[in-house]
Amino acid sequence: MDQAYWRAFGEARPEALAFHCSLAHSGAWRGVAEHASLNLPFLAMDLPSHGKSPIWSGDQDYADTAVRWVKDALTHPVHLMGHSFGGYVALRVAIECPDMVRSLSLYEPVFFAAGADWGALDVQAYRDEMSEVAALVDQGRADEGARLFVRSWGDGRRWHDLPEAQRAQFAELMPAVLAAQHALLDDVGGYIPRLSEISCPTLVMDGALSHPTMPLVQNAIADKIPGAQRLTLEGVGHMGVITHPHLVATAFAENIARAD
Repeated sequence: MDQAYWRAFGEARPEALAFHCSLAHSGAWRGVAEHASLNLPFLAMDLPSHGKSPIWSGDQDYADTAVRWVKDALTHPVHLMGHSFGGYVALRVAIECPDMVRSLSLYEPVFFAAGADWGALDVQAYRDEMSEVAALVDQGRADEGARLFVRSWGDGRRWHDLPEAQRAQFAELMPAVLAAQHALLDDVGGYIPRLSEISCPTLVMDGALSHPTMPLVQNAIADKIPGAQRLTLEGVGHMGVITHPHLVATAFAENIARAD
């Protein structure tokens, strides 16, 4: 079987699709779904190797696999919501299936290649960091690689404060995280020039407490999408979809309303 697991939020026909960050699963959207401001049914996908979706086989590019799963599920025009790597997936779908996307609401899409010209040193620092993570995983020290990754991209908790089972799961998922980096850092497929093709209402958000690459990358993405709105949440980090769902839901709802 090679198709995604989708979690339903609401019982009516889904009006949106949502894509979570690396190391999470579709349940990460529960807080956003339950906030009153976002009053629409939607489906949230488990990324390859995450949640209840199949393990990524390696036969196809990791990012391409995720995007294909979304495209296979599109039956009618929907709003897209994405966080981190899920934001990259949403961008790709908006470019490749414009007639099926009504709006695009993004929280820190990690399309680093888009921001390389805006902050080359910061993006290179991230590339070096991920090279260190990859080296640890290659040495059979995936737990140390996961610890390094989570230090920059987690919810602020220390590694040893996470439950042991969660730490083990994160370590197990590191090959999937690393498999995504080629698309994020090197723009495999040449999607940066095509960001200007996105014409639906678009919101690009970040948190003021996030990784230093994030404002650079978000500014670059928003600059390339005609009419894109840009928003920074004070006192929020990279995991804002989970830690501050009320703020994210409110902002997403306002962007979605622009499509009506």
